[in-house]
Amino acid sequence: MQPKQMQKLPRPRPSLLSSESDYISEIESEYKQCQQLEQQRDELKNDLEMKRRVLAETQNDQKIEDNEIVH
Repeated sequence: MQPKQMQKLPRPRPSLLSSESDYISEIESEYKQCQQLEQQRDELKNDLEMKRRVLAETQNDQKIEDNEIVH
């Protein structure tokens, strides 16, 4: 899974919103988007950590095999 390019989303100014409820809705929408991005970040971090572990184990196994061949 390739990380998506971060994009700066336009943020409406409070004065351009028609009412306080629109402003609250906008904040709630941004909050939900933030939660989704945090979840994606956590999933990517976990995936990366898993790949690092697999790579470390693979390299470790290869070193053991190389040592057994030499001895």
